[in-house]
Amino acid sequence: MPNTPSERDRIQADAVDRFLKLLRTEYLSMMVATVFFAAIGIWLRLGGMLAICAFGFVSGTIRQYARVPARRGDLRTAMLIFATSLWATSTFITLILPLALPVMIFNLINPVLIGATYLDDDDHRPLVLGGVVMAGVLAVVGFAQPGLGMEEGVDEWIVVGTSVGFLAGYTYLFTAAVRDANRTRVATLDAALDANDALESARDELAASRRRVVVAADAERGRIERDLHDGAQQRLVSLALQLRLAGQLAAAGAPPDAEALDELRTQADDALAELRDLARGIHPPMLAERGLVAALRSAVRGTDRAITVSGPDELDLEPQLAAGAYFVALEAVQNATKHAGSSAAIDVTVGRAAGELVITVADDGVGFDTGGPASRGMVNMSDRTGALGGTLTVTSAPGAGTSVLATFPLAGTSDP
Repeated sequence: MPNTPSERDRIQADAVDRFLKLLRTEYLSMMVATVFFAAIGIWLRLGGMLAICAFGFVSGTIRQYARVPARRGDLRTAMLIFATSLWATSTFITLILPLALPVMIFNLINPVLIGATYLDDDDHRPLVLGGVVMAGVLAVVGFAQPGLGMEEGVDEWIVVGTSVGFLAGYTYLFTAAVRDANRTRVATLDAALDANDALESARDELAASRRRVVVAADAERGRIERDLHDGAQQRLVSLALQLRLAGQLAAAGAPPDAEALDELRTQADDALAELRDLARGIHPPMLAERGLVAALRSAVRGTDRAITVSGPDELDLEPQLAAGAYFVALEAVQNATKHAGSSAAIDVTVGRAAGELVITVADDGVGFDTGGPASRGMVNMSDRTGALGGTLTVTSAPGAGTSVLATFPLAGTSDP
């Protein structure tokens, strides 16, 4: 999209490339004209013509120095060098040969037109003002002094041919500038259309992602309700009934024995463990207490798989970012344990780079074809990552393992 730095850089690079090509075209045409008119000057022994050719060659070479700022992306300075050189050449030619005034006036338009292609209004305004001033200067020079009178000492066809040659050369440069202006406008329009398509696609994806988030949140609430009802709640209800019965027996003079009390204690411990597991699925306590890496290590501890978690213990993350990154990483680990194969090793790496939190979950398992439809787990990870302004990249191939890369922007932070 054009409002992204990468797209702006691409458009700028295209503009610089077209400007450099225009400089090459102008230089080649200038060299051909210089050789041609120098030959005429030598043939007819016209010192003024040779002076024009010499000055044109020097100024044309100077114009090539506009490449230096152009390659840095400074088209404003490049255009000023280009325009100043052309204005100086036009003034010199008019001083020597006033007959060339119409062609030189035409030549003044070139920098203004070319600048309109590559510069914004503020940077283009000096070229417009300079072109107007130089047009007045050339008019005064052309009408107020006789020049060297070269046209009076040669045949008319030479004078006409010279004027036509100049006019043809500058017309070619003029049309090249018009062509580049048109290409720039077309490229800008294409970029705007692409941006609009991308924006429409992003809007549709955002709407779909929001719908999935709402559905997932409702499903998660339903799951928690079922887990509470079918699990911990049933255990606690059973425990309450048994405790009531034990109290009644104790009141009747027949207290429960030690084995029955141990059973009640075991049921209470099981219910407490189940509640802790359920709470851990909602928001693990260790995430707030010891950070993301410690929480991930705790989550994978005790599994029968080879899972390693590496990264700094102190990341200083916002709670919402830490929770989102935790569940994305955990989902990636769970996907790997399900699909990578029983012997696959799983590596989880957490770190910071270029102002981003970077999490990689890689396995050396069976892999899969990423060209197929995304699984529910992949969609969940993508939605969670996107909700935090991050990106998710999945790399895999059959027999080559799988790597899940999630990056999250760290607002207001910078890395050394």
